[in-house]
Parts: sequence; structure tokens; C-alpha cells
Amino acid sequence: MGLPKYKVSPSGEKVFVDKEIENIRPYIAFALIKDVKFDGEKLKQIMDFQENLHWVIGRDRKKSSYWYS
Repeated sequence: MGLPKYKVSPSGEKVFVDKEIENIRPYIAFALIKDVKFDGEKLKQIMDFQENLHWVIGRDRKKSSYWYS
């Protein structure tokens, strides 16, 4: 019981942010997930979770996806 435990290790992958948007979106994060099978229901759960993050933490995307003019 309890939360599942996953093996986490550096992937060696890199993400580059264009200098033109560095001040607009100063933070970025990503995850590379391997060897996980997604059925339609599992994918829907992940998409619903992402939407909930945008609503709750991102305050309806005002904090997480704000575009400065």
C-alpha cells in the first residue's frame, strides 16, 4: 500500500529555451517516461490531472501560462 515508487535517473536529454522568451517563461520542466503502457482511460486521467494543475496551481492558467506583451 501507499504511493508507488518509481526509478528516477538522469536521462541525458536537454531542453533549450530560446533567449527571446527566457524572460517571459523563466522556468521549464519536463519528464521522459519510458516503459509505461497507457490505455485510453489512463491517458484521460493524466490529461484531467494536468487540467486540474492548471486550474488549482496555475489559477486558471493565469500563473502558469501567462504571456507578457
